[in-house]
Amino acid sequence: GGSARPELEAAVERTTRWARRCLAAKRPDQGVFGIIQGGTDAELRRAHAAELAAMPFDGLALGGFSVGEPIEAMHETLRQVGPTLDPERPHYLMGVGTPRDLVDAIACGVDMFDCVLPTRNARNGQALLRRGRVVLKQARYREDQGPLDDECGCPCCASGYTRAYLRHLFLAKEILVLRLLSVHNLWLYGQLVREAREAILAGDYEAFRARWAGAGKADVGGGAGLALVGADASVQNRRELQEKMTQQGDKKALGRVALRRSGEADPEAELEALRALSEQYGVPGIDLGQICIRLSDLELLPQEIAERRLILPVLVRDDRVFVAMTNPTDKKVVDELEFVTGKRVFPYVALQAAVSRVIAEAYGAKVRGEQFYVGPRCPPEIQAKMGVQREEQEAAPSVPPPPSPRFSQPPTAAVARAAAPTRDDSELSYSELGSTNPDLSVVAELPKAPPPRSAPSSAPQPAADARTILIVDDEPDIRRLLSRVLTNKGHRILEAERGLEALRMIKAHTPDLLVLDAMLPEVHGFEIARRVKGSAKFSHIPIVMVSAVYKGWRVAEDARSSYGVDAYIEKPFRLGDVVGAIEKALAAAQRAPGAAGPAQQQPVDPNALSAEAERCLNEGVAAYQAGRLDEAIEHLKRGLSINGLAFRLRFHLGLLYGKKGMIYEAIQELEQAVEQNPNHFPVIKNLAVLYQKSGFRNKAVEAWERAMRVAPDEATRASIKEHLVTLL
Repeated sequence: GGSARPELEAAVERTTRWARRCLAAKRPDQGVFGIIQGGTDAELRRAHAAELAAMPFDGLALGGFSVGEPIEAMHETLRQVGPTLDPERPHYLMGVGTPRDLVDAIACGVDMFDCVLPTRNARNGQALLRRGRVVLKQARYREDQGPLDDECGCPCCASGYTRAYLRHLFLAKEILVLRLLSVHNLWLYGQLVREAREAILAGDYEAFRARWAGAGKADVGGGAGLALVGADASVQNRRELQEKMTQQGDKKALGRVALRRSGEADPEAELEALRALSEQYGVPGIDLGQICIRLSDLELLPQEIAERRLILPVLVRDDRVFVAMTNPTDKKVVDELEFVTGKRVFPYVALQAAVSRVIAEAYGAKVRGEQFYVGPRCPPEIQAKMGVQREEQEAAPSVPPPPSPRFSQPPTAAVARAAAPTRDDSELSYSELGSTNPDLSVVAELPKAPPPRSAPSSAPQPAADARTILIVDDEPDIRRLLSRVLTNKGHRILEAERGLEALRMIKAHTPDLLVLDAMLPEVHGFEIARRVKGSAKFSHIPIVMVSAVYKGWRVAEDARSSYGVDAYIEKPFRLGDVVGAIEKALAAAQRAPGAAGPAQQQPVDPNALSAEAERCLNEGVAAYQAGRLDEAIEHLKRGLSINGLAFRLRFHLGLLYGKKGMIYEAIQELEQAVEQNPNHFPVIKNLAVLYQKSGFRNKAVEAWERAMRVAPDEATRASIKEHLVTLL
């Protein structure tokens, strides 16, 4: 940046010679960018850009920045040069930079970046945050039990690593911390460009810019961009925006498209933005302008959490809650909401500005005592279905709906689905609907007796009437410790380390007690508890839950009240506390009128319950075959209330829900059926169809890939592969 003009001109001429040589040597399979030089001399840079633009490069790169010149000089040069670059080719800023650099450069039309900063700073113990940075070697973090960033969903922050522990790892020179910080910093950069893209599509870039103004700057205590403003480069109407977004490789162009917006929101532009976001995340997009929210549903989520996480409950149905999110892939938020509510969460993507606005308006209406939040473009039929009174409808702003909606709308919430191929009801497979073959229930080969224990030879052998305890924990040391102690106390011990394995063992062995970790691979401990306690056949089984992640008396109370857990103990625990809770729960179960076990007077008869569940299945199938669909569903639901782990009941109920058009109910049942019988092709295939019908493209792709692996023959496998190519 401080070189004299003659030196800069010589460097530009040298770069141009290299550019011609590179083009002459280019292979057909290569993409080559021309590199624009000129230091901080804007006039020289513009001249060099024009020279390279005349050559057949695939893109244009800005080199020679961030090499010692004042940072403001770099940004000023970008502001002068960016608008002059060819808008039909991608723009690449080389070796830059900080979060602030990216935000400002995107505003100048830059689409691509590379920089060592996120990982280099991570290797030096520095974590970048949206509102600052954390330098771990500083003593202020020695006892800081908070995560790096409570707004971050990266594996480091979501896994519960505290600043104090990460500082310890860094000072101990453990390589793990370097990996965790690298993942965190890269995640932050990914979130930055995702939000930048959304802000561009929504015409709200300046607000986004303000939100990221402090990223990575002050220490914190105890691919796409928006290009230039100007008539020559701006998008004059929605049609041009649509053309830019839907062209081949639509992710490359937004850094060179200026979105000139008036003060009012453009409903069609918002729908186009939702289309892009839905494609990006592989989940349906929800148009918050067309929704009607029953404000009592907001009791599920405090306003503070909604504002901080940018998540809004839009519809609650029985054991399901549908939410609008700016980042529907944030599994940490979804898991926490499912735990707190005890409901299955279906995340939809929405525009960030819309989510923020509707959160403020809906919660404000709730405080005023109103019953509903009605979006400005909410169709009258949705309002009527939700029970909105006429005076409330008239009070709502009257805005004409956009012409020819492109997206399907479920009964009570307007949802924009990804523009992916959809299947109608006829493509669901009902070939096995009505088959009550018991072989369908065979889910895995499980031992009929407890597996051999590695306990010392001196350990007492369990008596014939010994209680069977299933220990479910993914930490082998904890399983071994509890197994040894409980075996010495005369109990028969079974072990499982994963959620699905635990469900199968519960079904095969009906243990007298579960010791259940809350966080498990595949299926969470809370979900296992919900299924066990929701089934008449297994609800008598006491559950002692342990957790190193979910802590506090509120969590313990929720575990008891929402999931039926008998005792909740935090890790690290004292062994005596766990053993005491187990003995207390077993004694209480033995005294209970309907409890299982050899000492009770009125034992639960598992054979009788199984027979009753089987009768419900047969009656449900008979009702379906007679054309009484609603009656058939009720029979199957009653059977599942008796035996919640019965695969055939779950599978048939999912198919009947699909037959009736209750897509989300069908998805929920078939998901659980797949967990119980993961190699059953018809259930996986139908689940893939339902995901695709409802707009969850990524989930559909996963299910189709899984179906292809267990397809019954090569022709079916080839057909699925062809469909996947179309879908992708």
